[in-house]
Formats: sequence, C-alpha cells, structure tokens
Amino acid sequence: MARKFDLSALMGDVSNLDTLEVVQIPLDTIDPNSGNFYAVDDVTDLKESIELIGLKQPLVVLAQGARYRLIAGHRRYKALNELGRKHAPCVVQRDLTEAQEQLALILTNATARELSYYEKTEQAKQLKELFIKRREEGAELPGRIRDMVADAMRESATNIARMEAIDKHLCAEWKQALKAGNLNSSTAYALSKLPKAAQKKLKETCPDGTVPTASAIKAAAEIAEHQAEQQREAERKADEVYQNSAYRRAQLCILDWAKDKRLDDQSILPSAVCQTVRSLRGISNPTRRTWMPALDDLFGLADALHITLSDLLGLAPELPPYTSEWHRYPLDKPQDGQTVLCRYGISSFDLLVYQGGEFGKVTAGEFVSLPFDVKYWTSAYPEG
Repeated sequence: MARKFDLSALMGDVSNLDTLEVVQIPLDTIDPNSGNFYAVDDVTDLKESIELIGLKQPLVVLAQGARYRLIAGHRRYKALNELGRKHAPCVVQRDLTEAQEQLALILTNATARELSYYEKTEQAKQLKELFIKRREEGAELPGRIRDMVADAMRESATNIARMEAIDKHLCAEWKQALKAGNLNSSTAYALSKLPKAAQKKLKETCPDGTVPTASAIKAAAEIAEHQAEQQREAERKADEVYQNSAYRRAQLCILDWAKDKRLDDQSILPSAVCQTVRSLRGISNPTRRTWMPALDDLFGLADALHITLSDLLGLAPELPPYTSEWHRYPLDKPQDGQTVLCRYGISSFDLLVYQGGEFGKVTAGEFVSLPFDVKYWTSAYPEG
C-alpha cells in the first residue's frame, strides 16, 4: 500500500505549535512577511474581540537576530498595532529554511479562518512549489505532488487541478476580479479555458464588479474556436506553400551537399567549417519556421572557403538561382523604396520597405521606420 503523505512529519516542530513556549515580544521588533498572500483587510471586528476577551491565539514569528519576521497572524498584528498595543504573545520559530518558513506561513494561516477561492488558488500554487523545494532539500515526499497538495489542503485532486488551470490560464484582469471576490470559482474556471485575448475582450465588455454570463462565455469560446480553426487552416496552407517552395529545395540541396565526406578534412578546411557542416548533418527534416540553414553559418562557410555566398550555394546541384540573392547589410543596400525580405535580430524575418536609409513598414500610406537591426536582405522571397 502506498504511504500517505504526512504534512506534520514534513514540518516537524512547526506543526506542533502547542508544544512551544509563548513569549511576549515588542511589536516594533516584528516585521510583516513579504511572502504573505492572505488578505489583511478590515480588522474592526477583530479589534472589538481583542478588547472584549483579549487575544486568544499568539502570533507565530521567526527569529532573525534581534528582530522577528511574522509567519502567522498578520490580521492580529495589524489589529494590535491599531489598538496601540506595545507587545504581543508569540511562538518563536528558529532555523527554518526558506521553504519551511513559507510552508509554516501557509500551514498556520490555512486553518485560521475561511479562505477565499483566490487564496486557495494561490495556496495550491505555492504548496506545489514548496513541496518541490523540500524534495530538493532532501525531504522524503512520497507520491505525486498534486496529491500531496490535495491532502494538505483537504481538497480533491480534481479541485487542485482546476485551481492550477485557473492560476496558469486566467488573465491578470480576471485574476484581480477573483481576488476582489467579484468572480466565483466556476466562472473563473470557464474563463480560463478561453484564449487570453478573448478573456480580455470579455473583461472590456463588463463594467467593474460584474461578470459575463455563461452564454456570453460560450459565445466567446465559439468565436475563439472559429478563429483558431482559421489560423490552423492558414498554417496548413503556409506549410503547403513551403513544402513546394524554392526555399525548401535550397535547404534540401544544401543538406545534401553537406554530406560530402571531403568536408571532413580538417587539414584542408578550417575547423569552423567542419563544425558547421556537422551541425547541418544533424538536421533531417527542416520546417517552415526553422529558417535553416542559418544565414550566419552560410556566410561563415563562404568566408572560410574564400568564396561568395552565391558561389557556395552554386556548389549545390539544381539549386534555384535566386536563392543565392542574399546580401549583407549595410555592405549592400536595397534600392530606395524597394520591398525586401530581411533577417534581423537572432532569427527573425519580415518583409520590410527600405526608404531613406531605414527599414520599416508602410501604414495608411505613410512610411514608419522600425528599429530592427537588419543583417541580411533578399529580394527573392522564400515562398517563390
């Protein structure tokens, strides 16, 4: 039988606060914990309770030299300060790792009151990260992390999976609504299934404090799926064009040329050339998005062989003639007003207009310069 995850055993003395001594500590020596994600809002009722029957539960703090960092009791800490109290009863923790401290914060806060769904979602995310850290620190954690999180939070693994989906996929705008208590868990989960662009568009249509109806979310999902299908079809057509393009034929010719065993002779060719050739041999099936072979490699090969790029590509049989029409910029410049395919940055390509010594786009009839670091350009497009 699989061993059941034991959070108390993992935390040690942190989970047995009743056995530790309670001491009075000056409030001005206690610092709030930056890792606290639990709500610390209006404490009016708590202050009234403290004045009436006193503080029934001590704070939990971590000793930090002459000061202390708060682990549990941020609302009590705030209430005591607003009441003008100078000291607070505290349970002092010592020598905790960063992961143990955050686990202690969660463990001691999780049972203090009813948590909002946002707090539970954040708690699930942090517990997952912390359990991974504790495993890296050498703690014995049996089973799947998600199941351990579920056990620690007394939730089902299904609910934890929903929380993970919300945390990962819900856009920031709707997360704020969830945090503010304006969004329930089922609506948050439904929204998280939409692309983030669709979520943001729905948020723009909802006044502050309101949420979309189930029918509105369903309609947005249908629109998003239709757009995704159009995108998939566009990708399919682009791949079909690529498969029949001169650019792919050039790729395959270069890869075939790189198989020549004479290119392994380091006594004749520079080692950099041989290394580039080996990297080309490692490519078996180029795709539309790889832009392979890299122009940097091809220009480097040509330089090492003391030939031009056109001469290098001419070594490959049956290569379409215009695939060798790549030019270095700014050594070679397009004609003013010419539209060319440019390579810029590390591996980005785009059709740009060259005008007045700059590359850019024509928008609404006006040329707009773009700050791209263009390295190469060609007037022969890969789709040709």
